[in-house]
Amino acid sequence: MNILYLSCHEVLEYNDLQIINNLGHHVISIGGYCNPQQPVNSPRPALDIEQVSLAKTVEHIKICSQLETIDPQIAEWADVIWVTHRADWLSNIAMQVGKKKQIILRTIGQNTRNNENTINQLKTLGYNISVVRYSPMEFNIPQCQHVDRIIRFSCDSRVFSNWNGYKEGGIAIAQLLNRKQFTNTEFLMEASKQLGVQLFGRLNEDVGIAELNHDGFISAMQDHRYFLYTGTIPAPYTLSFIEALMMGIPIIALKNRGYSDNLYEVPSIIENEKNGFLANSISDVKYYSDKLQDFAYAKAISDNARATAMSLFDSQEIQQQWGDHLCSLS
Repeated sequence: MNILYLSCHEVLEYNDLQIINNLGHHVISIGGYCNPQQPVNSPRPALDIEQVSLAKTVEHIKICSQLETIDPQIAEWADVIWVTHRADWLSNIAMQVGKKKQIILRTIGQNTRNNENTINQLKTLGYNISVVRYSPMEFNIPQCQHVDRIIRFSCDSRVFSNWNGYKEGGIAIAQLLNRKQFTNTEFLMEASKQLGVQLFGRLNEDVGIAELNHDGFISAMQDHRYFLYTGTIPAPYTLSFIEALMMGIPIIALKNRGYSDNLYEVPSIIENEKNGFLANSISDVKYYSDKLQDFAYAKAISDNARATAMSLFDSQEIQQQWGDHLCSLS
């Protein structure tokens, strides 16, 4: 199958391209991995995948704030056009290629009422769009009417493994901490100040937070005793949560983010004091972090967390789900 992949998120693109390639499909990717050997703004190592010959025509694609058109040659080549998140791109491409071309809309948990209205309008008009959602919590988005399949984000259990927790403190990963309304910045900063939680993440130079490369990120999660997770509003969960859960580093997560909690899935995934912890305050974080100083206790939490991650997010299982879905479209 020939797949044209339109990406708005280079790290998600990285994971999806691995799956598509492993399933034996041909792909042209437009985004951070237009050239899969030259990742853009991605903390992941370069992918070892082969571009199809038509990839040279990517330069003819017009990309701006809205993806307005794609080269007709590529549109004809593609059996499936895969759009990640962007409802404006979805609308533009659907109008161009018509109602017979198969389109996948892959959500990333950040849809708004306007996104959903666009999907509903296009489906009503008869465009051949398969809506694949990444969390059942998306049913709570206003105007959400269409769900063809739920396929979660994935994580490679071979890469995210071997937690040892020899450093007794905690770690937190967040990007764009200056966007306080989305990242619970004040909570993270206070945890860093009071409890010594180490903060890392991209695009935080203005607040003095360092960035980790891919190997450094894995090592930091392997070595620290716990992972503090405050989420990104409005997403039900994010990749850092999946990767921490798969690593087995005990997670202390906010139980309530204070906004869009009807979309927040983490409290449904974590069973308090069994496979992780749910906190409402800095004092809660301290209480649980103190309990985790007992390494045997921490290891039991770790084992349960990894078992949960394997059941929900293992890349081999997610790959099978995508394989089944793509076969159903052919």
